[in-house]
Amino acid sequence: MLITVQFFNKESFMGGSGGGWTPTAPSNPCERLAFRADIASPQPATISSLQVGQKLSLSLIQGASPSVHVLNQASIVGTLTGPNVPRLIQCMMQGFIFEADVVALNGGLCTVQVHSI
Repeated sequence: MLITVQFFNKESFMGGSGGGWTPTAPSNPCERLAFRADIASPQPATISSLQVGQKLSLSLIQGASPSVHVLNQASIVGTLTGPNVPRLIQCMMQGFIFEADVVALNGGLCTVQVHSI
């Protein structure tokens, strides 16, 4: 099977070099999925080292009841909770990659902003 890929620059669609080109929005709902969520079962040693603005990775844990672990490097921070987590799990099962930005810390409570990367 032969697959041909063609690359075009924006001028080839605009018919010239004058500006006005605007990139299109993501077409898959998973690419647009973004929400705030709290971290459940926070690990005290890990959560105490977090700072607002820090980026954390997300890992899908598959099984009878799938969940999403929040990681700071290789250390588990906790598990995501909230009404958007089932949709996040579906998107991650389709191969989409997400990360979480720490937006609030209050003692052992951590709130993150989840978005695709």
